[in-house]
Amino acid sequence: MKARERIGRFCDKKVMIIEECRELREIISSICSHWGASTIGARSSRELVFKALTEKPDLIIFHPGSERNSTHYTCKLLKSLKETRHIPILLSTGDCQTLKTKDLDLPGYDDYILKPFGTEELVMKMERLFR
Repeated sequence: MKARERIGRFCDKKVMIIEECRELREIISSICSHWGASTIGARSSRELVFKALTEKPDLIIFHPGSERNSTHYTCKLLKSLKETRHIPILLSTGDCQTLKTKDLDLPGYDDYILKPFGTEELVMKMERLFR
């Protein structure tokens, strides 16, 4: 299926984006909107948990930021709660070391995308996680 044929495919989906870099956050939001998904932002781990419980996103795209331990705790918490454990979490990282140390297994991420990434790669990851 060509990229143009998939536009609107995510029209009933909500994506929560947690990304420190404003420009990248806006790019990801724009890509999601282009494909029909609505987006929700969160600025802190506390806000992420609150919004995950109240907004019920279909996917969380999460950049760990500088406070890795807090991020890992937050993801473990989301995966332990009955109301949020089904929500897939896509780790957005530019840190290859994170992948090498198998941090992905610890906090409950469902997949990762390595920065810099292209639109097609992000859309493919989203499609897989929405299933």
